[in-house]
Amino acid sequence: MAWHSKVKPQAVKGEEAAAAKAAPAEVDPKKYVLHEKFKATVKQMHSESHRVFAQGIIVTIMVLSVTVALASSANPLISQNTWSIIDFVVATFLAVAWFIVVIHGLDFFLLTGLWKVGLHAAVSVLFLFIYIATNHILRNSDTNRAIFDAIFTPMVMWCSAGFVETAQKYFKDGGALHMGLFLIVLTVWFIVLILFVHYAVKRFLKQGSGDNTENFMAGFALVGGFILWCHMMITGTYHSIEAPRKSPPSLPQVAMLNAFSLFVLVFAILMLPVLNRKSKQYQDATVGSGNYWKFRMCGIATQFVTFMPGFSFILSIGHLVLDHTGYPAGSISAQLILAVVNTAVGIVMIFLCAYVPFLNRGTEIATQLSGLLVGVAGLSIGLAWSSVLDNSISMMIKGSGYAHPFLVKLEITAFLSAFVFPVYCWYLKPMIIAKSQ
Repeated sequence: MAWHSKVKPQAVKGEEAAAAKAAPAEVDPKKYVLHEKFKATVKQMHSESHRVFAQGIIVTIMVLSVTVALASSANPLISQNTWSIIDFVVATFLAVAWFIVVIHGLDFFLLTGLWKVGLHAAVSVLFLFIYIATNHILRNSDTNRAIFDAIFTPMVMWCSAGFVETAQKYFKDGGALHMGLFLIVLTVWFIVLILFVHYAVKRFLKQGSGDNTENFMAGFALVGGFILWCHMMITGTYHSIEAPRKSPPSLPQVAMLNAFSLFVLVFAILMLPVLNRKSKQYQDATVGSGNYWKFRMCGIATQFVTFMPGFSFILSIGHLVLDHTGYPAGSISAQLILAVVNTAVGIVMIFLCAYVPFLNRGTEIATQLSGLLVGVAGLSIGLAWSSVLDNSISMMIKGSGYAHPFLVKLEITAFLSAFVFPVYCWYLKPMIIAKSQ
């Protein structure tokens, strides 16, 4: 309640009136605030909201201008890699948005314990089955299948990564050793799921179709759990993918996390050529044979190594920007800075792929390593901008009367998907395919 500083205690008499005159401003700070302070706080809040809005407009215009300039570059490598990152960013943006909706949905229905883990596993399997069914329906059109794969495969990947995170949250109190052993259980889960899909579901479909998406799903989800476990080993605390995170790590620990990310990047660059040679040995194997399963394992390992640097960098840089730049938890300004930093990293990756001699040779290894760097950039940018939207919705909901953010985020994500899906499938992806050739 606003309390005016010049109020006069006319309703009291005698000794109480004298005491009130002697100290008229002594009121309960938990119930009242001075009118001047109230007005100053309201002005500050309005100023902050307008400042953040202006920052968002400036950042958006800058990013769009740079994107148009790079996509229109006369250098074909710069143009192709820019279009590839745009493709990755759009798909990742939508996938992360639905990833967050699913997580909030489990909380909205008050699910806990193994029930929550089991339902999240069921949702991830449902996403995979939707992909398999749609992929079968589009079997006679290679172009439509490629477009659908590009937009829906990231959703399958992120939903499975969300399941791994939910399972790890349930078992995290057992410590890092317990979490490490649990990763083995998750590996067995994905192996059993892939075997079930192959022998039970695809028995009535075209064998071999959708194998790449299953490899992406298993490799991406397992590397997400592995990186979260490694970061837990370094910091001593489990941190989820989505922000804000409880108990943020200290600055020295964040420095260690970013150093670990650089190590992981070097490891991935060294391992990808080895896995590529192994995959070539089994690529002509008959579906269902022993060499076929070796080929599948190489494919999962390749995706695991490919996404390892991106996962580590997005979490490490996120801790640095969101937790150690002086902004309060949940600050939209900090999220905007993180988005700008990740966009700058993407621009650096584009120029590395275009001007580093080893990466622009056009060989198979050079193309694979360039794809690794482009994937790191696309993953980082897509997650950062999706987090900006998610954080803004969360801040908007506070004090608006909504008991839980799930319904609002579901409505907004569904509304955005209704526009982005058709535009991506009918216009953007075909144009990206043409520009990338």
